[in-house]
Amino acid sequence: MRLMRRAILFLGLVALVAAASSSGASKLPFKAKLTAAGHAPKAKSTWRYHVRVTDLKGHPISARITSQIVDPLGTAHLVEFDGTDHNPYVKNYRFFGNFCDSITWPASAGVGVTLRFQTVITTAHGRTVLTYPVTPRS
Repeated sequence: MRLMRRAILFLGLVALVAAASSSGASKLPFKAKLTAAGHAPKAKSTWRYHVRVTDLKGHPISARITSQIVDPLGTAHLVEFDGTDHNPYVKNYRFFGNFCDSITWPASAGVGVTLRFQTVITTAHGRTVLTYPVTPRS
């Protein structure tokens, strides 16, 4: 009986710690912002996006970016760099302060289906995921 009470108490404490850590109690020591050219890009057209990463005072800092499109099933697809043959995907790419690129949405990009454009930003001070809903149109 005593062992059962301890197990229940332990599980309750684990749940409390998990809830506190996932409630946004910790604030990131940097700011990251994703802006793009609208939520409804036309298929076969260029769609520009821009990511800015700064410290809390607004000064640019070094970061790494991974850009991906998440389909409704939750599968992430890496985004290709626009107009370069050096590195085909925006994956763990190092930049300082500002990152600009564009995507050409293919005709088979799920016209009329809401997708999530995600950028994973990693700095020396932490990691954050920026999400931008997009519904391609024909």
